[in-house]
Amino acid sequence: TYLDRALGPDAAGHNIVVLRGKGPTHPHTFDRDPINDFAGKQVRYWSICNYGSTIANPYLGPVNTACLFDEQLPLDADGYYTIVVSLPEDRPSNATPRCGVAWMDWSRQGDGVPGGHDKLINLTIRQLLADGSFAQAFDKILTPGTERQVAAEYLPEATYMTSGHFEARGCSPAQANVGAR
Repeated sequence: TYLDRALGPDAAGHNIVVLRGKGPTHPHTFDRDPINDFAGKQVRYWSICNYGSTIANPYLGPVNTACLFDEQLPLDADGYYTIVVSLPEDRPSNATPRCGVAWMDWSRQGDGVPGGHDKLINLTIRQLLADGSFAQAFDKILTPGTERQVAAEYLPEATYMTSGHFEARGCSPAQANVGAR
C-alpha cells in the first residue's frame, strides 16, 4: 500500500503512521543457526519494507529505503507488533524496542519519480514459505478486496497521527519481547 505524510492531523505533513498487526510465527535464523527448522511455525521469514514508486527506475526496480524483519519486531504476549513509520525528526520518544515499538524511517526520497511526490512511500510486507496450514498467509489471498477477510489480524491496520498523539500513549516495557516466537 502507499502511505502519504500529507494525510493525517498535521497540515504541515509531520504525520506518522502507526502499524499494528499480528506477526506470524517463525524460526530463529538471525544468528546463522546451522538448523533453520520451521516445523510448527507459520512462515520461514517475514519482513516489512518501504520503497519508492515501483515505476521509479524500470531497470533497477523500486528503491528500498528501510526494512524491518521478523526478529527486529517487538511482540506483545499475544504476538502483536507496533511499528511507527516517521521521519527521524518526527520519531516519538517512545517508538523504541524498550517500549515495545519498532521504528521505520519514512525517507525523504518519496516516490522517487522526478517531479513526483516527496511524502509518499510504498509499504510492502513479505511472507516467505508459508506453511500450508497457515490459513491467514498472504499467498491465500486470491481475490482483490478479500485481504482483511483472509489475512485477518496478520494484515496490519495503519493509523495516521502526530508524534505527540503517539507519545501520549506512554511506554509499555513489559511488552518489549523481541525475537522469534
